[in-house]
Amino acid sequence: MADRKVLRVTLRYADINSLFDKPDVSPFSEDFHEYSTVAGIEHIYGELQANPSLKRVETTILLPPERITPHLEQRTREAIRRYCLARGREVGQSERALRWRALRALAMALVLFVGYVFLEWRLQGSGLPILKYVFEGLDILIWIALWFPLDALFFGLLSYDINSDSYKRASQMQLKIEPAQVPDHT
Repeated sequence: MADRKVLRVTLRYADINSLFDKPDVSPFSEDFHEYSTVAGIEHIYGELQANPSLKRVETTILLPPERITPHLEQRTREAIRRYCLARGREVGQSERALRWRALRALAMALVLFVGYVFLEWRLQGSGLPILKYVFEGLDILIWIALWFPLDALFFGLLSYDINSDSYKRASQMQLKIEPAQVPDHT
């Protein structure tokens, strides 16, 4: 029985660089595959991001035999680790930037909220009918001001954890590079 927590991927390329660069292949070509619209590593990352329950990755890259050199597999593993580390750091930078913007927006929204509560408390018994409409408008403004920071802090930052974890799992993939079978056109 196949392990459901393992992503098994086979990528067929003319060049190993397609693992990191979008392959230069037309959809009219028979060499175009479902993963041909992005770099191979980003295809794997996307699968891991879409399926957080996948814990391991087993990747086989099929290359023309003349493109396979000694130590290519080891060099590719090292390149994958470097790439995933760099992309993981990029995700971390974006996460820190979002946290900073959200906390700053939350502080401003809380200042507005405290001012609103104080103003409403002070003018509560004034009897001016227009104040009812002003306070209803301020209610909406306060909730709008609170929406972004609360959404970012509770849900936005969670997606960065998923992204970072997906790159970590991709960096630890088991990798095999094998020669592609040349089709027999006889």
